[in-house]
Amino acid sequence: MTEFERAAAPLRGELLAHSYRLLGSWHEAEDAVQETYLRGWRAWDDFEQRSSVRTWLHRIATNVCLNAARDRGRRARRRRASARPTATGNRTCCRRRRGSSRFPATAPTCGWR
Repeated sequence: MTEFERAAAPLRGELLAHSYRLLGSWHEAEDAVQETYLRGWRAWDDFEQRSSVRTWLHRIATNVCLNAARDRGRRARRRRASARPTATGNRTCCRRRRGSSRFPATAPTCGWR
């Protein structure tokens, strides 16, 4: 077991709880903790011990979570933008037949065939 593993292992639970509070999802929090450990392990040799390992890892975890939340928002906006139907005139999809009893002639169409 390396020195980093000895220092970081007891903090896993509180890093997971911290990440969950910031992200709201256990799956994303687990990914964030893994990314935190990876970044911490890579930077361990540069750690100057001006703060405690706990403070240092919490700061890394906070930055990882903020980046994940920002990127999640970007992905959602990109996905919504690409899923918008284009103006297609009178074309309708197979589930929306204009003029049927379920969808009157004035009902908007989805734009997909």
